[in-house]
Amino acid sequence: MKKNTFLLIIVILLSSCSPEYYIYKLQLKKPTVSNELKFEDEKLIVEFLFMESEVALKIMNKSDKPLKINWDEASFVYNGEAQKIIHKNVKYIDKEKLQAPTVIPPKSFILDFVQPIDDIKYNQSSFSHDSYWSNKPIFPIISYYNPKDKERIERAKKVMGNNIKIYIPILQDGKSFDYYFEMEVNDIHYKKSKNQTESIF
Repeated sequence: MKKNTFLLIIVILLSSCSPEYYIYKLQLKKPTVSNELKFEDEKLIVEFLFMESEVALKIMNKSDKPLKINWDEASFVYNGEAQKIIHKNVKYIDKEKLQAPTVIPPKSFILDFVQPIDDIKYNQSSFSHDSYWSNKPIFPIISYYNPKDKERIERAKKVMGNNIKIYIPILQDGKSFDYYFEMEVNDIHYKKSKNQTESIF
């Protein structure tokens, strides 16, 4: 597995044994092509890492002036459907409320994550009356015991080409700069050995 490849890895535990899991590989398509899911211009460097239900990101301010992220206008688009997002430090119960901007001082960076709010649900059990929050995975969770299982491979193949766009408006010196990041699932791997994966294609 190449170190410079960002992967979405999802594991499901079933019964007393753990199945293996398919690994979704993504590529940044716009504004530049990158297998590292990394973008850089004269103002900033942005890196993405897909997790089960959220996308981690690192934003580095390269400039000599502060940058401000306008979270209230940021969005997450999955296969054409746009959703408002929240980031860390926002409680789930406040997901519909206004979000304060994040300021990135010159020559510094932030580590954050974004999550589409429609994938965050409040649940209450009709049996125990317990309540809890749950998160829908970004991509379908598909596990296997046999990597050659045709039915599961066909399910995994349907994720190929799935498209995600993340829109992040950045403010500097009173001007707004719109950053659109488009990413796509361009391969799916299974675990061939402890330290090796192989494409299902």
